[in-house]
Amino acid sequence: MVNSDPTDRRNASFYLTGRYLGNSVIVLLVLALVFWAEVIYVIYVFGTYLQGSVVLALFLFFLWHFCWLNLVISYLRCVFMDPGSVPVGFETDQFTRRCDPCSSLKPDRAHHCRSCGTCVLKMDHHCPWVNNCVGFRNQKFFILFLFYVSMTAFCYFLCALPIVVEAGIQKMVEAPATLQVVVLMIICFSFGLGLLGFSGIHFHLVLQNKTTLESYDDGERNPYDVGKKENWRQVFGPTPLYWFLPIYTTVGNGHDYPRNDKKEIPDLQEVIEDQWDRDSTGGEQTRFLSGYQQV
Repeated sequence: MVNSDPTDRRNASFYLTGRYLGNSVIVLLVLALVFWAEVIYVIYVFGTYLQGSVVLALFLFFLWHFCWLNLVISYLRCVFMDPGSVPVGFETDQFTRRCDPCSSLKPDRAHHCRSCGTCVLKMDHHCPWVNNCVGFRNQKFFILFLFYVSMTAFCYFLCALPIVVEAGIQKMVEAPATLQVVVLMIICFSFGLGLLGFSGIHFHLVLQNKTTLESYDDGERNPYDVGKKENWRQVFGPTPLYWFLPIYTTVGNGHDYPRNDKKEIPDLQEVIEDQWDRDSTGGEQTRFLSGYQQV
């Protein structure tokens, strides 16, 4: 039985002061690129299609903005949402690990992030592009961000390609304004292709119920794999209508997970020996043993 509040979160001021604002340059650059793409699409691409078929122009306009808006919302939610911090005063009657920097217990699948300075539930990795950890609460938004970047990029590329071909590369290059259409095409193709593969990897990890960190343990059996259907639902929720929308539908509390085996408490001596191999001082081993005895 876990004695904690599942809704416990870090103070919102974490995102508005100090370290966060000091490292937000990349976030601002990403947003600048995204909104620049919006301006180029509306003024040049959509404007060009309006001169032909209005129906086609409106269809492409709504298709573009469906992908673009989902991209922006997913990104902002991933950036500003607490990825899942360990509840204050977390306690459990099962064997668990102890985090020395946080001076507290941490549940299964939680890891300490040096950049964020805290333990993150079901930590996947720390992503500099969102200036945040990807963890239990914002994993869905991170994956949707990758997916919609690819969809938005390919949407722009395919819409702009006929315009560039018809106008001719030479004419586009000679006009500084329309040159932006070509430059953005190159950027979209590069990012779209790269992030499509990256999002595919993360979709695959979701189906395996693994995080990026856990995927490095290839030799160990995954105790959290409860079938592709249930694995998917844990992250994207039980309702298909919301799977690809930036709405929070993740199932669970972040520190208790269904398992495909019975979790056994390891032998104390084995735990000590394993920790001794990792630590170089007796003091570290003593603290670990102390944490074990408190459980």
